[in-house]
Amino acid sequence: HLLSLHQSEMPLPRHLQGEHLHAALLDAVAAIVMVLARRSPLLLLLEDWHWADEASRDVVLHLAGILDSTAAALVVTSRPEGAGIAELSGRAEVVQLQPLDSASAEAILSAMFRVPRVSPELAARIHERTGGNPFFLEQVAHTLAEEGAVTTSGGVVEIQRDVDGLALPDTVQAVIRARLDRLSDDAREVLRVASVIGREFRRALLVAALDPSVDPARALDKLRAAGLIQQTHVLPEPAYRFKHVLTQEVAYGSLLEHQRRALHGVIGRALAQTAAERVGEVAESLALHFSRAELWPEAIEYGRHAVARLRDLGQYGDALTMVERVRSWLPHLPDDEARRTLTADILLEEERLCETVGQRGRQQQIINELIALLAPHGSSPQLAQAYLRQGDVLTLLESFDAADRAFSTALRLSREQSDAALERNCIRSIGLLRWHEGRHREALEMAERALAIDRARADDAAIAGDLANLGNVLLSLGEHDRARAVLEEALAMPVLADDLVRISYVLHNVANLHRALGDLDTAMAYLRRADDLAGSLPIQRSFHLISIAHIELQQGHVDDAVRTYEEAIELSRRARHATGLAQGLRALGELRLGLGQDVEALPLLREAAALFAQLESRAGEMHLLAQVGRLHERLDEWRTAREVWQNVRTLARTLGDRRAELDALEGLARTARRIEPDRAAVIEAFAQALPFAEAIGDDARAGALHNTLGILEWERGGYAAALAHYETGLRLWRRAGNRAHEGLMLNSVGVTLARLQRYEEACTALEQAAALNHASGERLLEAHALAALGEVSLRLGRRGDAADCYTRARDLRQALGDRDAELELSRRLADLGDPPLSQGE
Repeated sequence: HLLSLHQSEMPLPRHLQGEHLHAALLDAVAAIVMVLARRSPLLLLLEDWHWADEASRDVVLHLAGILDSTAAALVVTSRPEGAGIAELSGRAEVVQLQPLDSASAEAILSAMFRVPRVSPELAARIHERTGGNPFFLEQVAHTLAEEGAVTTSGGVVEIQRDVDGLALPDTVQAVIRARLDRLSDDAREVLRVASVIGREFRRALLVAALDPSVDPARALDKLRAAGLIQQTHVLPEPAYRFKHVLTQEVAYGSLLEHQRRALHGVIGRALAQTAAERVGEVAESLALHFSRAELWPEAIEYGRHAVARLRDLGQYGDALTMVERVRSWLPHLPDDEARRTLTADILLEEERLCETVGQRGRQQQIINELIALLAPHGSSPQLAQAYLRQGDVLTLLESFDAADRAFSTALRLSREQSDAALERNCIRSIGLLRWHEGRHREALEMAERALAIDRARADDAAIAGDLANLGNVLLSLGEHDRARAVLEEALAMPVLADDLVRISYVLHNVANLHRALGDLDTAMAYLRRADDLAGSLPIQRSFHLISIAHIELQQGHVDDAVRTYEEAIELSRRARHATGLAQGLRALGELRLGLGQDVEALPLLREAAALFAQLESRAGEMHLLAQVGRLHERLDEWRTAREVWQNVRTLARTLGDRRAELDALEGLARTARRIEPDRAAVIEAFAQALPFAEAIGDDARAGALHNTLGILEWERGGYAAALAHYETGLRLWRRAGNRAHEGLMLNSVGVTLARLQRYEEACTALEQAAALNHASGERLLEAHALAALGEVSLRLGRRGDAADCYTRARDLRQALGDRDAELELSRRLADLGDPPLSQGE
């Protein structure tokens, strides 16, 4: 298949379609390169890479990942603006070729004229006019030779007249136009027709489009001799290409609009006839020719063939571009029911492609356009399908009420159309909605209804899918025995033997069952089997691999889990599967975060957040951005953290999530504390978070905020305000039942009362704090309370009490291994005179 060699002994496996075929072809190209490189060192030179399509760029990216392990090198040439440059810049050395200097320009001219030297005056003039552009230099040299403007004498090329009088065109296009004007009529006509065909053209197609009076063989020979085209194939039929794309562009531009339109029509019809058995391969070219010929029905027909082929090859980005182009041609058709039906079909194709590449916003827009197009004309299968797709998207966006309404509408329309398969699809989707809502009993009912419809239809493939869904719902309900029974029934169905997607899905559900039962080894065995069967199905494999990595983590195999997550991410990236990629990046990012690998985790979580945003999953985006914000804080990137927390707050407000908004406000307050010089502004930032903590009834977080506000007020000398915050925090921590924080607050209350010179109250609070901290085992807090109590006792003239408190605090510091604090307390005791012995002395 890769080399277009049809062989009955080795047919293409039936499951290799779409992204699966695309992935298999990538592996096949890589295998060829590796085999050749093992035989001898290999150099791959890929020119004009700015013209490469998505699939070709995927091949090069795939090869870039394996070249380090082979005796192979890859050189790609491209215009600076080519998409491939940006993609490869992180994996390859990028060399920007500058304009040629005068010496290099002179060397090229010498080679063109086949002489040892070019007069310095002539070389300088040409170099100045062409700006060191090698193609421009080459064309000027051809022009001078064709015009007889130069002469060779003694191995030196010189101008026949004064150099200052030499007229050179200002642009390379002008040079080419002048060269084309000097061609014979037949050669010029052949070049113009060829320019309509494209950069490359076959002789048979050229002849079919030419006027019979033109001699193509003679003209082609002249064009080759002039260096304007080059032959690329002899067998199975002669083929050529323009040596430079600018030559094609200039030749095409020399045609009048009506000439181009007519030629595109002739070429389109000729190509359709000569390539009748391989329409898919030339469908994109046919669509282009017929659209430029303004033959819209043909353009749309072949455009849809092109979309199908690109989709089958897994080139989803190119397929989406093509379907959008086809859609732009629809207004040229008569405004009737046939156009409306065709438009609906194309919109559904576009919507499916948007789902695959993760353009969730565009997907919703297309569905809305589809409903607006069809709804005024009453019930139809297409309208039912549109509402079904709307419900599926709304389910993923967790807009459950709206999804329910869309599914109910789709179900009613499917029944009006007596379309059992469509009705089954609606019921399946309603079941998925109920499952997402946590209404598992209703989800079970829907799964059973879908199964009953397919049993009545005797659709074994659909039955297998229904059983897999049913098993999943039963697993959610904890009905493990029944789940096992229906999944085993599905596995036993012969229809699954050739349906790798369904059988791998069933096996995955069986693995989930064993994982729920705590049998991780059996679960892993089923997942490995599912992964093996998925083979070259990247979307399915990434799904299995993420679950495999989860189990590897449960088993403590962290390094294996990291590698498995990375493989899943690469598969999803290659397949352009946005959902799988987002989930894989999130899982690996959170794993690295848990391992303390903050720098490695940050780009993973950032990319995952961007993908969740693209998928319109605001909750997922918000959750990931919150982790990104905390990471930037840990990396001391406070200004960046503030920007992230502002985005989190915006999302939280949009979702009405007060707990998440509290997270954001606390994050903004922490960043303000680090970068905001105005202490009052910092206090205001923390104060803004308080009402949210109180509103959600989170005493612990409210207590922590009061503690921070107390510290901030203390730092600026606002002791009365600090005391109010500490006392409120004490009350909240007591209500929350957190004795450690209660002791901390008592410490702060006591110290603040002392600063306000309310020593007796301070003494009472610190005695309570010391007792509470001792009872809760918080030895450091107890030491703090005792040291502060010693200071207050001195203020009250109770030197004995002070000495006792310092001694107890010193002994605690000694036990904690805090040598500096121990020495400081010993100094205080020495100042009091004759300290009592510490324990053990």
